[in-house]
Amino acid sequence: MKKQNRNRLKFLTSYRKKYQLKTILLDYAISSLSLTGDSSIYGISKVERRLTFAMKYALENENGFAYHCEEIYREEMMKKHLLRSLTNSLKVRRKNFYVMFQPIFRQDDLRNPIKFEALIRWRNSKNIGPQTFIPLLQDQPKLQCDLTKILLDEVGSALLSQINGGNTPMPVHINLFAEQLASESMFMHISELLEKIPNLSSYLIFEIIENSMLDSSVAILDSMARYKNMGFGFAIDDFGKGNANFDWLHNNHFDILKLDKEYISKITTKESSYNLLDKVIELGQSCGLTIVIEGVETKTQLNYLSKFDNILIQGYYASKPVKAQGYIHWYN
Repeated sequence: MKKQNRNRLKFLTSYRKKYQLKTILLDYAISSLSLTGDSSIYGISKVERRLTFAMKYALENENGFAYHCEEIYREEMMKKHLLRSLTNSLKVRRKNFYVMFQPIFRQDDLRNPIKFEALIRWRNSKNIGPQTFIPLLQDQPKLQCDLTKILLDEVGSALLSQINGGNTPMPVHINLFAEQLASESMFMHISELLEKIPNLSSYLIFEIIENSMLDSSVAILDSMARYKNMGFGFAIDDFGKGNANFDWLHNNHFDILKLDKEYISKITTKESSYNLLDKVIELGQSCGLTIVIEGVETKTQLNYLSKFDNILIQGYYASKPVKAQGYIHWYN
């Protein structure tokens, strides 16, 4: 027990230094709250919010003190507000969401893309981007599915317009949360799209984020095999963003390896990173995977990749994401 308390105190000390927290008595923190507002109900609500937050996040040591950080509290309240707004848009204002298409090129031809990645965007008053609102859905499987279904419908509409126009659509990558692969609701939605759009599975590639819990779920792996048998392709997304799981490269469900932009971003700063990038590319290709380098933003980075054969690139140097009309433009 004493050892456990020492470890806990050590953690609390590092936590306090990291966030520059002040040590205050919990009852003092409550009594010092200013009950400002137009009514007593507002003041009571404020106390309740702070108490709820304290019960969930306050870290107490064995002396009965609590650590409080106003910045953390406000950040959590902002996340709560954004999630409420996001939920409302998904339920009743679906037109607030739209899709951008980012072209993917061969490194030796930046004029003619060979595929695209579909990126969901949210119209909101605070101009919140996907880097902020997508993580809010990590613990919201129902909202995850709703957002992905909107993305699938929009991409399906763009593909169908090309087919009806007599064109063969270029493949489109779509991000899926790993858990969605085992969702029967998602499977039914995709199956319905298959009935509406001829050969849909030939044009869609599902990207699964590398640092998800994919390898821990047999159900998800079984679902991947089911989609694979239907003709859909799979890509490992953001490989190397977390702790790169090289076992994934030998998973026969995957066709494409997308290297996180962290690999290419270091090309101009650390020569030691060159060898790492080279080894990952060579290993991926030896496993029969098509390599896509994300985040290519300079000519120096592009030139470095020219020594590799059959490398695909994605990034602002080649093209920024385009609207649906821009996706259709490439056919004309």
